[in-house]
Amino acid sequence: MAIYREFARFYASGPYPEYSRRMAELLPGVLERFGARPKAVLDLACGEGTFAVIMAQRGLKVTGVDASPEMLRFARKKAEEAGVAVRFIEQDMRSLALAEKFDLVTCWYDSLNYLLEYDELAKTFSNVAQVLNLGGLFIFDMNTIYTLAVFWQQRPCHIELDTPEMLVIHHNPCYDFESNIARLMITAFERESKGWRRMDEEHRERGYTLSQIRKALSGAGLVELVCYGNLREMTEPKPDSGRVFFIARRRGTRVWNSERIARLIYWSLWASLTRLTSAATNSSLTRKRSSVPNSKESPPSFSLSMSKTESWDSPASTVNGMARRSCFTAGLDRSRKRSKNGFSRLSSNMPGRVRLGS
Repeated sequence: MAIYREFARFYASGPYPEYSRRMAELLPGVLERFGARPKAVLDLACGEGTFAVIMAQRGLKVTGVDASPEMLRFARKKAEEAGVAVRFIEQDMRSLALAEKFDLVTCWYDSLNYLLEYDELAKTFSNVAQVLNLGGLFIFDMNTIYTLAVFWQQRPCHIELDTPEMLVIHHNPCYDFESNIARLMITAFERESKGWRRMDEEHRERGYTLSQIRKALSGAGLVELVCYGNLREMTEPKPDSGRVFFIARRRGTRVWNSERIARLIYWSLWASLTRLTSAATNSSLTRKRSSVPNSKESPPSFSLSMSKTESWDSPASTVNGMARRSCFTAGLDRSRKRSKNGFSRLSSNMPGRVRLGS
């Protein structure tokens, strides 16, 4: 991207890579929560490569993609110095085309906010879905509208980097409420032999509502698992959250986290108890039927009332109720065979419109 043509060296030398280190620190907890153990990782908008290199140091197979050749030059140098193998590819995520599939795709540091059109965001999500393995996760963050429209405007000018060799200033932010696009000017100075060299870049980011992000995810075949306003605390977004973190997967796949496994065990135990309860009920009803005298005057009758511990909202009580009704009907059928006349007398004495005899 043209905006990083000169800014790349300031970015690599400044405080910006620290964010990637924090994400690398928090990622294991997120993966553990969702039972994910990725082996192949794709880092979209990988920048100067900090996150990709840390993932490679953990033994993962890592690919980094970025549209800036200047940023990728720093990324390759960082991987070489760290002694790890990372494949870096120059591609725009809006037209991502990779033959390889990945278990995890990440996109950090509000890189997606640089997509100024909704269709570009939707297309990027579709591209991510195409390169995800079954069960693979897509984890990304985005600046909120609150950050762009309020927080940025509250800091009209601040220094991001101040060293004997470099000075970086963020200034003159503005926000267009019609397009939801924020603009920020970055001015940087670099010391040279005879003075300072100045660089100016304009950075623009678009704020998206949560509903817009979710619509783009759904349209790409990605299912939102969770949305956090704070990744460290794993809490929901608030109206004044500066950033949102989404974790999504491809539709039609399953991620077995601890909560889902617990639910599976719970329902398995419940099903087992249901079968045992049903068998005990049938056995009890069989004994009752065998103890009823063979009389033409009164067919067997059974109580269909629920016990105090049962509820019709539970699977066990539903199965038991069906078993009781089935046994009740079976008893009536046997009585009909034993004595058609006796059964008719029974039905004629039943109240209301319910007449079981012929």
